Amino acid sequence: MPQKRIRSSRFPGVYYRDTTDPRRRHNGRPDRCYDFCYRIGGKLKWVTVGWISEGFSEQKAANMRRELLERLAQGEEVLTAKQADITLDMLADDYFSWLRDEGKYAEQESLRYNAHIREEIGFLPLRILAQQDSDHVQILKRQLLERMAPASARRILGDCRAMINRGIKKGRWSGINPFGKERLEMPRLQNKGERFLSRDEAKSLLAALARRSPQLHDMAWLSLRTGLRSTEIFRLTGADVDEEHLTIWVTEKGRSRVPIRVDADVMHMLRTYRSDPCDYVFKARGGGKITAISDTFDRACVEVGLMPSPGERKDMDTRKKVWFHTLRHTFASWLAQSGKVTIHELREIMRHKSVDMTERYAHLIPGQVQEKTALIGTILRGD
Repeated sequence: MPQKRIRSSRFPGVYYRDTTDPRRRHNGRPDRCYDFCYRIGGKLKWVTVGWISEGFSEQKAANMRRELLERLAQGEEVLTAKQADITLDMLADDYFSWLRDEGKYAEQESLRYNAHIREEIGFLPLRILAQQDSDHVQILKRQLLERMAPASARRILGDCRAMINRGIKKGRWSGINPFGKERLEMPRLQNKGERFLSRDEAKSLLAALARRSPQLHDMAWLSLRTGLRSTEIFRLTGADVDEEHLTIWVTEKGRSRVPIRVDADVMHMLRTYRSDPCDYVFKARGGGKITAISDTFDRACVEVGLMPSPGERKDMDTRKKVWFHTLRHTFASWLAQSGKVTIHELREIMRHKSVDMTERYAHLIPGQVQEKTALIGTILRGD
């Protein structure tokens, strides 16, 4: 093992340390290793140059330090050897492990990454993705938007931004975040055109699901009646069903738990599953937790004409796609059309973090604009 670093008397910022291993000698003396240090962003960084036995010297260490400082002055990125080889996959795996250790839900993020990122650019070193002239991330964004809604693409790209930011925070990466705000403009949401079902469409879809999978039918019916997200339905356990107070306890993303009031019909359906307190209400084939909506849902949509066959979707407007989350949009849209809830009440029911998310439904609230405009006529007439 080397000794404590000793400052060079000839070159500023250069240090040396002699080995304590009696077997490691050079020209009859203990081998010596040279390092140098520099400051960037107020933090002290160390670089190991190498040993005398490997051909390195105090002068060479000083020259390397001077060259690095010149590159920093010109605004170039400086990476350690480990950082130069780090890939997006490495930071992704660290990020998902951290989420699980924190007790946070990481399953959907992991599934999205594996499905859309890992085989596309996950194996590439970040130094390549971060290059000024690299177009890998822009191509990825374009490909995502070709096959999914802007909101879905935004979630995937946002996951990548978050995992690299964590890598930067933990010191695993000190370069540019290629998914950061200065490099990547996130897809703009186009929520006003999002698809929701008519009453007849919903009935046809539920009937097709009942023929194919009674459990999937009940999950879809529950989302249509309560606005629950698929991941919230997956997490329901027997302990979350409070029959006495007609309430189900929903575990949202981030593990916060909120009570949702339901009617007797919903409670009757949940009662048929008779789940023990620790068991999931809706189970995968092996009895464990469901992690994704079955392809059966898509096949049912094709059967009743809500979606074209997979081979005919190439030029389809993704905003018109029908998927399980469409049931949540349908729930909100029907409430808005009823005229019996305000936009702020709808926000509370949908559990949106911001009213901006709820405003996509504002145009469905009947007579809202006309009634407000009519007030001017009343004022002018002096009524």
